[in-house]
Amino acid sequence: MKNNLTLKELNSELIEFEKENWVVGKDVIGKTRHITLHIGKLIGKIAEVAERREHNTDPDLSLLKKEVIPDLLIYALQLSNLYKIDLQTVFFQRLEHNKKRVKSWKKK
Repeated sequence: MKNNLTLKELNSELIEFEKENWVVGKDVIGKTRHITLHIGKLIGKIAEVAERREHNTDPDLSLLKKEVIPDLLIYALQLSNLYKIDLQTVFFQRLEHNKKRVKSWKKK
């Protein structure tokens, strides 16, 4: 297992994996649709954990840690590849946007 990879290196690993293994949706819209279906499944898994917490039960977080969160990164990388977005750049742009937004909330 490779550790301490940059986002670009992770992306390169994903691109290599997809060359041999992507089988659903060959165009941008088809791939986007398929990724969206998987993201929907992940949201359901997150919602189940949140619901269990709200009902004061102790949910098993291993699914989130081992599957859901890593899959979210994979899907973010896949979408950034499809739409030719530098994910690292837009991540920092979005973070800066959120910082300004939160700062404006605190002023109210």
